[in-house]
Amino acid sequence: MIEAVTGTSYNEHVRTAIVAKLGLGDLGPELDPGRSAQYAAGYSAYAYADQRVPIEHIDTGALASATGFYSTAHDLVSYWSAHLTGDDRLLTDASKRQMQHGLWKTTEEDGPQYGLGLQINKVAKRDVFGHGGGYPGHITRSLVDADRRVAVSVLTNAIDGPANQLAEGVLKLIDLAESKDRGEGDLARFTGRFANLWGVDDIALLGGRLYLIDPTAADPTAEPTQLEPSGDSTLRVTSGSGYGGYGEHLRFEFAAGRIESVRGASGQLSRPIEQYSLPDRVTAVR
Repeated sequence: MIEAVTGTSYNEHVRTAIVAKLGLGDLGPELDPGRSAQYAAGYSAYAYADQRVPIEHIDTGALASATGFYSTAHDLVSYWSAHLTGDDRLLTDASKRQMQHGLWKTTEEDGPQYGLGLQINKVAKRDVFGHGGGYPGHITRSLVDADRRVAVSVLTNAIDGPANQLAEGVLKLIDLAESKDRGEGDLARFTGRFANLWGVDDIALLGGRLYLIDPTAADPTAEPTQLEPSGDSTLRVTSGSGYGGYGEHLRFEFAAGRIESVRGASGQLSRPIEQYSLPDRVTAVR
């Protein structure tokens, strides 16, 4: 239909009417053999094997309009920015409203819906729209919070890549960072990623508040642990789950202005992740 209306092929129309118009140098409608060295290799999943194997790239032929695109996350969010109201480079605002209006339910009453080519959903109780993508070796997800005028795109190069989890996690962290209740003092000196045998924790400064966050969690904001200064080298846990260390302290050791270690609320010692390494065998010490 596109060829009949425009007089040019689908791929060529995409290049002129979308890619060139938005200045997207790393986005295209189909596999480009000339750029093969730039493509991320796609991999299989762990669901059926104990190791991943690479999956060769192949052009998508008749499926090009559904799954043929290559891109970077940078160019994808640039593309999605053209779907925000007031941007007339691709579509009228009237067309955008139709695309972003939920017309078909996909699950329960308050679950995801489909508009005209777009998925409509809620993340952290906020309305978002976007779409996911999948092809052997790759899973992607893009979400747009129109009210905040924020677009997030996550590209993973494995069939079981957690693209949706990561994209939603970014929007939830932004939501957490919008707190207007800001802390006092030099809070940035406590931030970093810290590791011990049990895992990794981030101490992050979001919206002027310090939080202890598990970066490996499906939702790192589900039960955020808020921290407040309690001295020059101590933070106190002031919120969080009842399973956490409410009211207890994290004690920091500094050297030359840098964090050397953190003694957590449970008494475990963590170190900055760049200083942490496991021995060949872990030996228990009383």
